[in-house]
Parts: sequence; structure tokens; C-alpha cells
Amino acid sequence: MSPEKDIRKASDKFYAALNSILNGDWSPMADVWSRRPEVSAMHPPGGTQVGWDEIRASWENLAKICSKGRVELREQRISVGEDLAYETSIGACECYDCERPSSGRSSGIQRFPPRRQRVKDGSPPR
Repeated sequence: MSPEKDIRKASDKFYAALNSILNGDWSPMADVWSRRPEVSAMHPPGGTQVGWDEIRASWENLAKICSKGRVELREQRISVGEDLAYETSIGACECYDCERPSSGRSSGIQRFPPRRQRVKDGSPPR
């Protein structure tokens, strides 16, 4: 599989997991995040979570207040280098039965480890 296809597959898994969260189940997100200490997340409402424990808690909390939500990936661009790959995108999100029902768009950047550090299915190393 080409590096770009690897990244697209990992991104598809992430957005599937994000849709699960918006429907009350955070557990698929556990399969797409690295457990390395430097891993971080910046969610649209603000703040930065560093380390798997903080990131997991943020996803768990979001899943507790959401159902009947969905996010759609738009304007995906993938760049692959020798030691780094990243994706920029727009996520169009609708959440109906959340604590505060809303819809909107957010932009995002996902960084992927060098190909030699990813496992076969495109997931990050643990």
C-alpha cells in the first residue's frame, strides 16, 4: 500500500471513531490513538490534552453528552514526506442530542508517524 493510502486508511478509521463518539461510544477512538507520551489533541472548543490519559478522558466526556451526531470529512489534503505525513481537512459536524445541540465546521491537522513506525493497518504504534 502507498504511504498516501496508509494515511487515508488511518484517517478513515479516525473519522469512523469520531462518528461513534458523536453517538455515545468513545471506545473505537482507543484504536486510533498512540500511547506515546508526547501525543496531544486540540479540540475545537479549545484547550490541549497531552498524553493518552487526558485525550481518552476528553473523548469519554464528549461521548457522555452526545448522541445522534455525525461529522463528515471535507477538503482532505494529505502530504507525505520521508519522516512525516500529515492531513489537513475540514470537518462538517452536526450534533442533535448533545448537551448543546449544534452544527459547524472545524479545521484540523493530523500528524502521522514515519511509515516505519506504523503498524500494518495504518494505526499508530502503541
